[in-house]
Amino acid sequence: MTNRAVLLVSALLLAGCSSVTPAPTASTPVASTPVPATATLSVFIPSASGFHAQYVPTTTTGLRVRLGTYDKTFPVGAAQPGCTAVTGGVSCTFTLTVSAGADQTLRLDALDAANHVLSTSTQTVTVVKGQNNAFDVLLTGVAAAGLGSLTPTSRPAEVTAATGSAILDRGGAFSFGVALRDASGQIIVNPGLPTFTVCSTNAAFTVAGAATTTPVVTAPEPTGAAQTTTLFIPADGNCSTTANPLASTALTVPAFTLEASVPATIVAGSSAVTTAQLYTAKHNLLTVAGRTVGFSTSAGSVSAASDVTDSTGQASVNVIAPTTITTGTVTASSAGVSGTASFTTVAGTANATTSTLTVTPDTVFVGGSSTVTVTLKDANGNPVTTAPTLTGTNGVTIGAAMGGAAVNNVFTFPVTAPTSITANPTTVVFTAKVGGNTVGTGTLTVNANPVVITVGGQPIPPVFDFSSGGAQTFTLSQPGSTGVFTSASSNPGVATATITNGVLTVTPIGAGVSTITITDQYGQTVTFDVTVTTVSITVH
Repeated sequence: MTNRAVLLVSALLLAGCSSVTPAPTASTPVASTPVPATATLSVFIPSASGFHAQYVPTTTTGLRVRLGTYDKTFPVGAAQPGCTAVTGGVSCTFTLTVSAGADQTLRLDALDAANHVLSTSTQTVTVVKGQNNAFDVLLTGVAAAGLGSLTPTSRPAEVTAATGSAILDRGGAFSFGVALRDASGQIIVNPGLPTFTVCSTNAAFTVAGAATTTPVVTAPEPTGAAQTTTLFIPADGNCSTTANPLASTALTVPAFTLEASVPATIVAGSSAVTTAQLYTAKHNLLTVAGRTVGFSTSAGSVSAASDVTDSTGQASVNVIAPTTITTGTVTASSAGVSGTASFTTVAGTANATTSTLTVTPDTVFVGGSSTVTVTLKDANGNPVTTAPTLTGTNGVTIGAAMGGAAVNNVFTFPVTAPTSITANPTTVVFTAKVGGNTVGTGTLTVNANPVVITVGGQPIPPVFDFSSGGAQTFTLSQPGSTGVFTSASSNPGVATATITNGVLTVTPIGAGVSTITITDQYGQTVTFDVTVTTVSITVH
């Protein structure tokens, strides 16, 4: 819909009956005394479907014509005298009596049913009697207070618009569309659009192209508090006149938000980068450099109290975690806006200085059982629950860890000494590793089993007394050995000792006491005494 119109007023002035006036020539001045005459006024009122840019508003119901002293309002409409419905609208022709004369004011007003002036035109004309006077009239729309609008037309993803207001997610240039409306609510367009100026109540919001229908508003970037302005078009064109504007809209740039981030877990006593990122109210990255962000932590310390955002809107410092296992928060603050992130400290890697490896018992016989206990701690003494690997030398057997993380950082391994050894004693070396790093070592001493001598299935007594003159056999045994033994008798005249396939044979020779010594492959010895008692009977 439009409020501009080109109105052609054709005035054919005829001489009055009681006066005779010569026809004007180029040198004949117009009579200074008004001369009554008649004129014909033709106007076309478009329908909503038939309007064209040159026509008057479609809501026009009356046309007020003032020319000199002439002042009359003509009703227009299909049912009005002098008006006829035609294609696209209504055509009206009116005859009016006017006066010839120079420098007369011609004013036309298009009126709606409530006599609101929708459009108007004022110009100075000269009416020459005796000829057709044609005037081109351009009606300029009359904007009504409060009916216009200022609407953002660019960056839709960053604009939340409502009637009479708009929220701009961030700063920068935003294009706006201006629509002024007449009293009937129709939008006024060029060439009938009146001059105007778009103003801002906040100097931080600047307006370029303020006198055009497509002004550009440059808004400030978000800060720690919401920033607002009112864009308005003053009725008198003066930005200091804020009352009853032709159009207005409230603009808001909301405060930014700040999000802190830090790794969820930090090794106790170590440092990690904590960052703060600026975001708009709609959670878009706010890529603004130069904002100061302060940092603090509830556990440990920070490498610097503040940092300045880079071109991505991000600032960062290091948080230095405490040496103990705990939880903490990092808080980032800028311009009264803050964000918080949480972290938990965890133990570092197992440390060889603070971790321990113990062997209990630390001495066993061949094939005997023992226990290796590995207690893991990091450099700060915090428990480390990562299961270690345990290896041992010289054929020791290592079972699976018992307990593990169920008993925190203590890992217990059952071990079995080798079933045979080549040297007595033999030392087994245990090595515990975590992640390929040695965290503890320990040793187990493995001794050869003693030689056991039995007779008749029973252990041999310390002194074996031969009760007869026949040889006696004894069984030799030693678990974990090859069964190689040697024997010796301290008094072969009393008894001799021989070994065959692990069987010791002691043969009594004569009366007396002899110590039998058995030596195993490792040089271990075991001894026992034998007594041989004889009786000599002399018969006389």
